[in-house]
Amino acid sequence: MGDWLRKVPPPYTNVAANLAAMDAFRIKITMLSTNDPVSERFGDDAPAVAQLIHGSLACMITRHPTRFCGLCALPLQNEEAAAAELDPCVKQLGVRGIRLHANLADDGCDEPQCHWLTPRRRRGENSPRQRTATLSTMNTPRRQTLQDKSLRSTSKAKPSIAILLFLATLTALASDAGRKHAENDLLARPAIVVTVGITSADIVGNDNRALQATVDYVGNLGGGVVEIGPGEFLMRDSLHLRSRVTVRGAGERTVLKKDREHRTPLAADGDFGEAAITVQNPEGFGIGRGVYVASKTMRNFLGACGTILNARSNYFTLNRSLNADILMSDGGFAATIYPVISGYNLEDARVENLAVDGNRTENPTKVDGCRTAGIFFYRGDNCVISNCFVRDYNGDGISFQQSNDVKVEGCVVERCAGFGLHPGSGSQRPSVKNSRAIANGEDGFFFCWRVRGGVAESNWLENNGGYGMSIGHKDSDNCVRSNTIIGNKLGGVYWRDETEPMAAHRIMFEHNTVRDNEGWGLFVDGATRGTIIRSNVVEDTGSGRQKTGVRIGKRAGEVLLEGNTLKAANPLQDERQKQ
Repeated sequence: MGDWLRKVPPPYTNVAANLAAMDAFRIKITMLSTNDPVSERFGDDAPAVAQLIHGSLACMITRHPTRFCGLCALPLQNEEAAAAELDPCVKQLGVRGIRLHANLADDGCDEPQCHWLTPRRRRGENSPRQRTATLSTMNTPRRQTLQDKSLRSTSKAKPSIAILLFLATLTALASDAGRKHAENDLLARPAIVVTVGITSADIVGNDNRALQATVDYVGNLGGGVVEIGPGEFLMRDSLHLRSRVTVRGAGERTVLKKDREHRTPLAADGDFGEAAITVQNPEGFGIGRGVYVASKTMRNFLGACGTILNARSNYFTLNRSLNADILMSDGGFAATIYPVISGYNLEDARVENLAVDGNRTENPTKVDGCRTAGIFFYRGDNCVISNCFVRDYNGDGISFQQSNDVKVEGCVVERCAGFGLHPGSGSQRPSVKNSRAIANGEDGFFFCWRVRGGVAESNWLENNGGYGMSIGHKDSDNCVRSNTIIGNKLGGVYWRDETEPMAAHRIMFEHNTVRDNEGWGLFVDGATRGTIIRSNVVEDTGSGRQKTGVRIGKRAGEVLLEGNTLKAANPLQDERQKQ
């Protein structure tokens, strides 16, 4: 065949190597066929070449029947020879299709000389009938499709042979990808690693689109690792995480920086369930941009955060619908606000070794952590945030809502406008360890509503604008251990004022250092029961700020104080005694 001869890389002929690659990439079965040139290129020798091809396929398939199947390569310019070869391919080899190219020896595969295949299928000769047969020359300029409705049948005969076009191999992702109880370790852990960066990477780019393309690619393969190189990446929308994908940066040298904010009043009410907005000033709002929609009273979980999908003048469609009526009369607005990194309805995702710059100076609208934060999860189970830096976000630093078994490890949150670390509503069994929340606008660590079974351990909470830590609404059965809580402006640790059904019960608070906070070190407020405060150092070092060591509110239930060191003008203030 002269110049038609193509070199075949050695791995292509190594069965063991191919099986190992299939396992590594979660490929359950591969469809085999010959490489170029196809049999019809061999003229009168085409039938013999076809037999040689099918013999080789048979050898592979019979040895590994659960891993390989095949496409037959018929000498289609010779009807009788092709028909004769089709019989053993179907009956003995069990092929699942016929490999076709855009042309057959320079003739289109919809030319009259190839029409014999369709009537053969109509008559059911040498091949089972199927409901519809489609023959298409998809790559030819004439692009034609022949469909014969007379081929429809309700027959329960053998599985039909599909006529497949232009496929050298056809692979199917294994159903084991991402299973919690996979067949083996290789199936349980995808080995995909793809790099993305400003230079010298598999995917090159410097904004959220390059990062998102890489995460989506790895996510579509069942999971793996995205490695982001050093540099600053401009984020015009969130980096939307995918299940079982690890996003890993190069430490503080990898910076995801939020783009500047654009804000405008709505020009029409946004209705509950409507996936669109109409704005007064569309400047800065474009397709692919992140957007936040809220009003004066419709904030928190009633606000909505999404991505713009389409636009016409000042009308924009969104990928998420509104969670409430956002009325013009209530100051309804839209702003290009979004988490820098977010994950919705996912599991087993990781973010590690990178920095988030919230660009607070160019983002004047403060938002709460129910819908957005520097790093944000909503229903993200068993996810990990590790060794990340979140700075200057005009809202919470790290927030996760209704997300179970989340781990935050070794992170730093500084100078954010809201809470530093925010295990959010309904998040069960969170673990936040070895992290720092410093100089944030509100509480350093905020247990939201119904956060249970959590651990806050070895964290440093300093100089925050609210409490060092607060805990309250149904936040029961949590353990707060070995933390350092210093110089916070509303107090050290506050058990919020809740009635008995909603109070934070059975909190274990032990081996912590609570120093020089405003007013008091610990305040157990509300109808709280079963509190244990053990082996802590609660002290004022001479600043005179932390005047009370431990304060127990008048409605509090049993509080066990054991082995604590209390140094303050008023070491213990128990208001229960005044009842």
